Amino acid sequence: MSDSNEVLYIMLEEIIQEAFYIISMLILIISQHQRNKRKRDVRYSMIERMPDQATHMGRLVFGHQSDCLENLRMDRNAFGRLCYLLRNRGGLIDGKFVSVEEQVAVFLSVLGHHKKNRVVKFDHKRSGQTISHYIHLVLRSVLQVHNVLLVRPTPVPNDCTNPRWKWFKGCLGALDGTYINVRVPAVDKGRYRTRKGQISTNVVAVCDRELRFVYVLPGWEGSASDARVLRDSVNRVNGLKVPVGNMEAQQRDECGVGQRVNKTGNTRRVWTMREERALISALKELVAKGWKSDNGFRTVYLTKLEDALKREFPRTDLQETPNITSKLTTWKKNYSSLVTAHQTTGVGFNNTTNQLDVTDEQWEDILKRDPLGVRGMRYKEWPLFPDWIDIFGKDRATGVVAEDVPNASVTINKQTNPASFNVPQESKGANYVNDESQFTTNNEEAPNNDRENEVNSTSRNATTRNATKPASSKSTGKKRKSTTDTTIEPMVRMLGEFCNSTGERLDKIANRIGYDRDLGTERKLLFKQLEKLPGLSMRDRIKVSVLIGSKVENLEIWTTLPNEARLVYVNDLLGK
Repeated sequence: MSDSNEVLYIMLEEIIQEAFYIISMLILIISQHQRNKRKRDVRYSMIERMPDQATHMGRLVFGHQSDCLENLRMDRNAFGRLCYLLRNRGGLIDGKFVSVEEQVAVFLSVLGHHKKNRVVKFDHKRSGQTISHYIHLVLRSVLQVHNVLLVRPTPVPNDCTNPRWKWFKGCLGALDGTYINVRVPAVDKGRYRTRKGQISTNVVAVCDRELRFVYVLPGWEGSASDARVLRDSVNRVNGLKVPVGNMEAQQRDECGVGQRVNKTGNTRRVWTMREERALISALKELVAKGWKSDNGFRTVYLTKLEDALKREFPRTDLQETPNITSKLTTWKKNYSSLVTAHQTTGVGFNNTTNQLDVTDEQWEDILKRDPLGVRGMRYKEWPLFPDWIDIFGKDRATGVVAEDVPNASVTINKQTNPASFNVPQESKGANYVNDESQFTTNNEEAPNNDRENEVNSTSRNATTRNATKPASSKSTGKKRKSTTDTTIEPMVRMLGEFCNSTGERLDKIANRIGYDRDLGTERKLLFKQLEKLPGLSMRDRIKVSVLIGSKVENLEIWTTLPNEARLVYVNDLLGK
């Protein structure tokens, strides 16, 4: 009986464990179903957002003139001309749900106010991926029309009577550098930190007297000086080209600007190699002690260097000004020129000879980029160049990412698929305006009210046509994932297997429990059945009850025997 109960307990334990697994599976299935239902309830609805999108564009472009100026940084006429130019010359086309006008508005919002992606997507009721995608498309289109946006300057004529410009005969325009704040990795912040402590990029821009851009070179690190950025812009293949014989040459001839004056009475202090090594060791020691910040040393580092030199050379006459300052300036200049040459493709540095490893063709290309800086550096030894890398390498601007507009246009064409950006024939009939002549040029007067109303009405139709037309039955984008949960099917099958195996075990347990119950009933009736057999004393009946009831096999035999055979079976047990 004990063995039978132990088996039952084991089977019940297995059933309880499987029931726990089944309950866990049910909880997972129910939670997954609720999660999917929640997703289906908050699914993105383009139809519901179209009216809000059209209303927002209407407020930007078709509202008051000041609203367009404050948000897009240009008036409605300029916005319409820009959309027309990008559509017909830049290859920008309408998306499935986003028109060219909305694409340009998103681009101008980010460009004019430095808005974040999450802010723009909330304003225009779009996803962040859509905003980022169309910003890149508009940027590519703008680079495509750089030949139209960048003008060729004309000098101020000698017979100019304009009271503002008649004093600047031969002037082509003006150039200046500006800082634009950027976000860079922490390891590059030293090179991008300006003298004002901001993380920015140094951009040089040139414009003519009509405030039209002539040349733009972005990408230089903020620590680079304006003179270095200007020198790079002039020496580029597609860089800034200044015609000879204009205002600069005229002023040089009249005022003597640029003439070299020989200085007398000053002698130059020549450093020995041992003194230079001592200065290098002192600089490295300051770097190791944390005296070097992102783009330079602390204020009194020159005094520390002078003290270190005096400890090494007690009778030295080297001072922080002008000796140490002049030497550091020369080293920084030589380091920048060497880095410029070393960044050229195929150019290396021989650590054995301490010279540049460069061919004749490569050297000619280097001379075109920096003719004044690298002149005479090819065959000269530079034993301190590895040390300069450790000292100046982190915070010295290299200009690797600087790229002018023509090169940027070529680069972005290689990165993207040009075939997906061509203007289809069917899109030419839905332009912002019907003819480019409807827009005024820079020298013409502002359009009248009729012209402006015509532009606005045409623009309104072009902007809202995507919001009113029904969605096409053919899907051109990515297919939406099926709403059916494929992950639930294996769980359902596993749950079914658990239920089947549990049912079989429960049937066995039920049969076993019923069988034991029947045997217990037979044990209770055994003594009464023995009373009916003749010739048995009380002692015999008790003995036979013990023999039959103690073993299940004997009890099973007893229950299966007929009444006439039971007396024989009892006599055998008693040995009679």
